[in-house]
Amino acid sequence: VLSFGERSWAGIATRGSRVAAALIAAGVPASTVAAGAWCAAWRAEEAQRGYEAALEGIGRRTLDYARARGLPVVVVCGSLHVVHDEAINARIPALVRRNGALAVPADCFPTAAAPALERVPWGDARRALRAAVAARQAGTAFPVLISSFGCGPASFVEHSFGELLRGYPHTILESDGHGGAAGFVTRIQAFLQSVKQHLRDGQAGGAEG
Repeated sequence: VLSFGERSWAGIATRGSRVAAALIAAGVPASTVAAGAWCAAWRAEEAQRGYEAALEGIGRRTLDYARARGLPVVVVCGSLHVVHDEAINARIPALVRRNGALAVPADCFPTAAAPALERVPWGDARRALRAAVAARQAGTAFPVLISSFGCGPASFVEHSFGELLRGYPHTILESDGHGGAAGFVTRIQAFLQSVKQHLRDGQAGGAEG
């Protein structure tokens, strides 16, 4: 155990510091660990937690806004560099909005109730799938997976995405960053039509019950 006064790397790891635990697992030599290293790791993790909480706050406000106005919500899933980069995502989130729905990025959608999916080895993929599952659990948000080139982890994620959402409105769109939004207009419109029909069917079922 690397100990600095009353605090130690083991103590930080026990309190849930993933950063400190990762440093230990990585075999950081004691000679390179300065007295303030544990504090820097702790501050970094706290900052990350604050950042993630702020993202979730954006998602919750969007969900509240949509609920108050009767707008469907589309959860945009995929690797974050694809979801947030307009050069790659073909402006699909904007296209969703122009067709009467609100787009929420997967990293802003609340996922506390979703399973951890620990067997998924890629962080981006796990985040996307957990957001998709959480959307299905909510019953009022509908996932779109934006894939880029369909290779690497994406090829595995697409299959899992489809299986987890079987029987629930969802779609997968592949963008190579060159086609623009035009090629996705009819697909988004068809998807949103299925979403609206699903919501109508649910309302009708509730009224009959």
